[in-house]
Amino acid sequence: MRITFLIPSGVFAACLCGVAALAGTHPATFVFAPVDGDHYWENSHREVVTEMDGSTRSQDFDVMDTKTEVSWKKVAESVQMTRTARSLTDTDNGKPLENPSLPLILNRTTTNVFSKDGTFLRLEGNENLIADAERIFPEQLHASLEAAFEPATLEAGERRLWETADCGSLLGHEMTENARWELHVPVPVQNKPLTMNLISRVVAVKRVKGRSEVTVMSFGSTDATLLKPVDHPGIVDVQDSAVREFVTWNVTDLPLEKVVSRITVDAQTLELIQREKITVDVGNTPEGLETRTEDETITRKPADSR
Repeated sequence: MRITFLIPSGVFAACLCGVAALAGTHPATFVFAPVDGDHYWENSHREVVTEMDGSTRSQDFDVMDTKTEVSWKKVAESVQMTRTARSLTDTDNGKPLENPSLPLILNRTTTNVFSKDGTFLRLEGNENLIADAERIFPEQLHASLEAAFEPATLEAGERRLWETADCGSLLGHEMTENARWELHVPVPVQNKPLTMNLISRVVAVKRVKGRSEVTVMSFGSTDATLLKPVDHPGIVDVQDSAVREFVTWNVTDLPLEKVVSRITVDAQTLELIQREKITVDVGNTPEGLETRTEDETITRKPADSR
């Protein structure tokens, strides 16, 4: 039996910001302005393909659909986003997967706490996760659980998502079409220091059904040399052939991570409309070279729909 230790992450879908129009002719910029009391559903469809070289297990294809309840609240000098996964379905190579970690995922509420300006402060709600997991899984797995579910590790992951692929990567940048910026964010790994290098560009600002929408395209890699060929204005969709070439280029160093995302948000509220993301992780394991490709789409739904 293969056990999935997967807690759905969703800071990506929490893109609630505002737009600041600067004085004079200065362009509008992204600012952190979540709506106090906002409440909605977040639907995530995630497909993961794991390929092993030098192993009898050549490929696994997993599909996960998650429905998560999200709410925002302003408290004193902070802003809190709470998330609770309410339903989850999981398949492994087309067959329903009995995931023993479901009790750890469903109906567990976690809270991301931000400063008023959008700085990620901390993650709350996972303090008892290790103890809960050790009541479910056998003792021989406890060391792995403690490493995977250590609160500081989970918090570091949420912080990184916020700073590299969510509003944290947009804040302060122009929201005019073709506006471009770069980010270089340290990646904590055990064996060697890495930096996630990101190129982001506003690919569209348009009116759709009476609403102004902004779409931002981002490319990232822990090998900065891989970014140069994709830094051109022609790429506006994650299905573009250049995107697929980028995520499947030859490995130049290990470990390696590459990511492409396309986020569409409301230009007035900066509430998420849709986000598509492809992530490729390549690394050495005891079984051989492992390549993990994750393709995820997140769509926001009103609180009265699921």
